[in-house]
Amino acid sequence: MLGSIRKVIAATLFLAAFASGAAHAQTKIALGVTSAASWSTAFIAADQGFFAKHNIDAAITILALNPQIPAAIQSGSLQIGGITPAGMMQAIDGDLDLVAVAGGIVTANKATRQGTGTGLLVRAGFDFKSAQDLVGKKIGVPGIGSGLDVQFRLWLKAQGVDHRKVSFVELAFPQQSDALKAGIVDGAVSIDPFLTRTLDAKTGTLAVDFLQTGDDGILNGVYAATRQWAEANAQAARDFRQALADGYDFQIAHPDEARAIVGKFLKLPPQVVATMTLFTMERDVRGAQLQYWADAMADQGWIKKIADASKFVFH
Repeated sequence: MLGSIRKVIAATLFLAAFASGAAHAQTKIALGVTSAASWSTAFIAADQGFFAKHNIDAAITILALNPQIPAAIQSGSLQIGGITPAGMMQAIDGDLDLVAVAGGIVTANKATRQGTGTGLLVRAGFDFKSAQDLVGKKIGVPGIGSGLDVQFRLWLKAQGVDHRKVSFVELAFPQQSDALKAGIVDGAVSIDPFLTRTLDAKTGTLAVDFLQTGDDGILNGVYAATRQWAEANAQAARDFRQALADGYDFQIAHPDEARAIVGKFLKLPPQVVATMTLFTMERDVRGAQLQYWADAMADQGWIKKIADASKFVFH
């Protein structure tokens, strides 16, 4: 009788241990982002243990250009990638079934906006006065058809300039400063920390913060996955989203420490870290935010019309 009781107790303890282990099993996620401060919440979530807290084992890879990320997601090299909504729309137009599992940076409210951390840098000697001065000039963008490229073209249109009269070349953020210094490009569309780094090096000057007067709440970054992965790992996708939200809460409460974490991941010098812009973030993605990009990109001829972008949001 005593032996039977011991067996029952042992079996109960084993099942409890198994259940506890299963409850705390971590989902491995290969996460790819570009070397920009716009992905700060992911860096913070990794550094401060928020991913682990929400049962995510995230390995972050830094890629040079945003357009590389959708293909890496589709191939399975990445489970989640931080990309621009523009890049996501292009991938969907190319028949990749991606969904946004979490939000990223958004344009802050005009009433509190102190500069967007983005802008057009121009080389020394370029006497920039207005958008008309860019006609016939060579402008580097971090991916042809990328989010900043599309938004810059929208700004040109608003200023009465046909974007087709400007020469655009693909230029990764880390190469922008040297390209401006060498005169390879006349200007470069940049973002922090590279914008601040270029200004500090005096290899370029800020011509215009073209997002400063833009609408509030424009979604400029998303974390995307294949629909197949998101549906098969629904709880992990939601846990990932919450870990990023925790990262943003930390960023708001501890901005200097958040800057230091971003600087560590991106290997930035202290003087750049000290003045780097920390971006406004949004946890969830709304269909209307993706539709904004789908419509803008269709208007510029990058993609075919997408009637309902909300179906590419994973809740």
